Amino acid sequence: MTEVWRPVQGFPYEVSDLGRVRRSVGDGRNAVAGHVLSPNNIGGYRQVSLLREGRTHYRKVHHLVAEAFIGPRPPGAQIRHLDGNPGNNVPANLRWGTAAENSADRVAHGRQVRGETSPRARLTNANAKLIRQDYWAHRAPGSQRVRRGWLERTARNYGLDKSSIIRIVRGETYQ
Repeated sequence: MTEVWRPVQGFPYEVSDLGRVRRSVGDGRNAVAGHVLSPNNIGGYRQVSLLREGRTHYRKVHHLVAEAFIGPRPPGAQIRHLDGNPGNNVPANLRWGTAAENSADRVAHGRQVRGETSPRARLTNANAKLIRQDYWAHRAPGSQRVRRGWLERTARNYGLDKSSIIRIVRGETYQ
């Protein structure tokens, strides 16, 4: 199978259908035509630095591949990785889509950062479940309210503020 190269719009570079980026023209000094760039890994996504008129521009490889092989970006569109692997930048794995479709893909592939998988998480999912159970156990009969002092005491016990406890109980966080 032959690698297909297409130009990157507005830059002296080309992108391939295998997700590689190379310089298309040399500048007589350090830049050599045909030099394949080594991408950086930013959160699983490959990113390259492209030079134009002495300035560096950082571009994600999946954007370059999509624009060259799928077509220009529709207004408000995002790139979807159909297999859930952000490092797989072949055109067959990429599609333009809405933010909702992209979010649904992350959930379907288990890449959604939520609950204890969040780097900012202060609780485990088990602790959040205990908070919800405790809430239902301490609700006043026939009322939507918990007994006086429960919210403050629970927040203090878990080292959180009251609004965080309310969001956990409502299912807005730690779903």
